[in-house]
Amino acid sequence: MASRLLIALACTATALKSAPPRPLRATRPPTALRTAAALNRPQTAPPRPPTALRATRQATLGLGCFWAPSEELLGVEGVVDTCCGYAGAVFPDARPSYASVCGGDGNVEAVQVTYDDAVVSYEAVLDAAFAASKPVLGSRQYAPIVFASDGDEASRAAAWVGLGGVRDDGLERRQFAVEETDTFWLAESYHQEYWQKWRPRYALLAALVAVQFGDTLGRTGDDICTALVCALGVLAVVERFFGDVEAGSMA
Repeated sequence: MASRLLIALACTATALKSAPPRPLRATRPPTALRTAAALNRPQTAPPRPPTALRATRQATLGLGCFWAPSEELLGVEGVVDTCCGYAGAVFPDARPSYASVCGGDGNVEAVQVTYDDAVVSYEAVLDAAFAASKPVLGSRQYAPIVFASDGDEASRAAAWVGLGGVRDDGLERRQFAVEETDTFWLAESYHQEYWQKWRPRYALLAALVAVQFGDTLGRTGDDICTALVCALGVLAVVERFFGDVEAGSMA
């Protein structure tokens, strides 16, 4: 039995020595591995390059009292911003104030409209301004004027005026003058976004007065209403007389 086992072991060893070597298992090159892994992974689009910022342009317009038009023009598609200010004085480098404008220093209450000309054209901005304007004919402060920044813009504005047109209230496009100037002074801060700030305040004031005169509150409620009304009055005085007393820097 032992001899048979020894013979079998010897035969096995001889066979192993004489057997050809087994080929190594082929391995997938690293690039193939990466490709396979990429195929098994959700594919994502390459990152987009950042969108180029579009340049904006500005139109400066005399439209009467600047409070309402500066708000209305914000609703025009392509208009980025509006601000209230002064333009058109004989000596444009002299810093104005609301008092000096009211006193006849030659400045006009103006709205400067910042717009994306890839969305809305200069002429379309003028159309919207014509519809929103509330000028006082014969008044320099509230005159209807297109302030052009250069000769090209002045030509476009003059062509726009020459198209003619009349509003339902009788205001004619030809009543707009065209003046060339590159100076615009920002108005005092209390003029900026005037109706956006004061419309809710006026609504609150009206509600407080109505409640007080309605006799629906007791003494304490009436005192609170009175205090709130007084606070609104103080706020108006502080903004008007203790805020900016002069226009801001030239835009």
